[in-house]
Amino acid sequence: MAAITIAAVCLIAAWVAQTTSGDRELVKIKPFNFAEEHRVLADITLREVDRVRNWAADHGISFEAARSEYLALHRSPHQLALGALSLNDYIIQRTSTRPAPPVDPEAIALLLTEAWTDGQAFRRSNVHGIVSAYYFIDEPVIRDMADRMHTGEIYWLYGPDDQWFETIRIPPDTWRGPETGAHDEPLDWQAPDAFRYPWRRYTRGFLIGAIAALVGPWLWHRGLFLMRRGVSNAPQWRNPEKRVAIGWLVAVVAVAVGCFVPRWSPEELMQWGYAVRALAAFFMFVGLLVVWVYSRRAEQLDRLKQGIDCLAHWTYTEASWLAFIRRESRRDASRVMSLYAIMVFFFILIGVIVLIVARAGGPVTFFLMMAIMLAIGIAGAVIVRRRTRVAHAAEREVMLSASCVYAAGQFHSWTMLGARLESVQKAADGSGDLAVVYSYPTRFGRSAWVVHFPVPDDPNAVQSVIDRLRAMIR
Repeated sequence: MAAITIAAVCLIAAWVAQTTSGDRELVKIKPFNFAEEHRVLADITLREVDRVRNWAADHGISFEAARSEYLALHRSPHQLALGALSLNDYIIQRTSTRPAPPVDPEAIALLLTEAWTDGQAFRRSNVHGIVSAYYFIDEPVIRDMADRMHTGEIYWLYGPDDQWFETIRIPPDTWRGPETGAHDEPLDWQAPDAFRYPWRRYTRGFLIGAIAALVGPWLWHRGLFLMRRGVSNAPQWRNPEKRVAIGWLVAVVAVAVGCFVPRWSPEELMQWGYAVRALAAFFMFVGLLVVWVYSRRAEQLDRLKQGIDCLAHWTYTEASWLAFIRRESRRDASRVMSLYAIMVFFFILIGVIVLIVARAGGPVTFFLMMAIMLAIGIAGAVIVRRRTRVAHAAEREVMLSASCVYAAGQFHSWTMLGARLESVQKAADGSGDLAVVYSYPTRFGRSAWVVHFPVPDDPNAVQSVIDRLRAMIR
């Protein structure tokens, strides 16, 4: 209950941080291209070229004459007078009327240099190539300058490398406004979300806190259980289901740390960061599901190994165990060969059809299909040999309960994820082994799996186990 309360508080705090807008004043600083503005005053822009060309065609005059008439109509006398000045005189004329308040030149130079570094990307906005940097009015250096600036008026700041900057003090609750300077269409500047929503930087922390409150205790207990080695009556025993769960748990933690802890810039997030984080979140969801399933299986196996709810614990001599391994290996090989024979038939049939029909690419496709068929056959043989090796290395015992069985180093459970027990009977091959059949849901229906294991010489004990298992079938 406490974990749910903490998670709810964190989620509410994340929502508030994500949606609450700030009301602090800002200072907007933008590199200003006086040369481009001066050129626009004295000449037409690229967007106006077609208009002037149409004007010349409509009035039957030259392009130069049309340009002069167009400028006279669309530029004020004051603008034309400014355009007639030299660039240096024009800059002096524009900046002398409202220079920025005096501040430490070195501090301003450092401020303007850092504003365009990657580490300060959260300050920048880019509107059709017009890049501006934003500061809260109470930040160092900015505070000394803004105290002598009037809200909404433009001031000119001379920075490093002979670059001029336009500086404006923005009133509270103002996040958009008309962009100044030479451009072909009306544009609005827009303050970055880091300034409009100054508390959004805490959203991720609150979300991580909510996830940690919900998943953290479970992961902690799961981790302690998975790291615990052995059981009471077998302290050195290694649970194979735990190894799978531990591997996936390490992978989930590594992906979470690698994808969600580092702060990525807005450009990186837009380019590939969101896609990577979406894939990471999907992987984490699948990984936690796998950890949950295999940790539950590990708990079942631990309980079975301790003898809890155990219906039968049969041990075998070396000779009888090796005989069972040989029988089980033949069953595995027969099962794999049956599936492989069907696959080979269709591969060859389709390959021959392609070889006949597609004369150009037919041979290549045929040999590629044969190579894939051979690779699948090798993989099947490797799987059979691996199961045989696991059975040889396993304890000479079978442990059976109403929900699971551990035999030949392999664990089978029919109580999770929709699995169910289907039948319990003697093996059909006449070997005397017991065959437990259980099914599990798949995409195309239910699939069955058969677990074989040898039985002891006591027929009464065997029949008692069969009757109790059959009573579990629903």
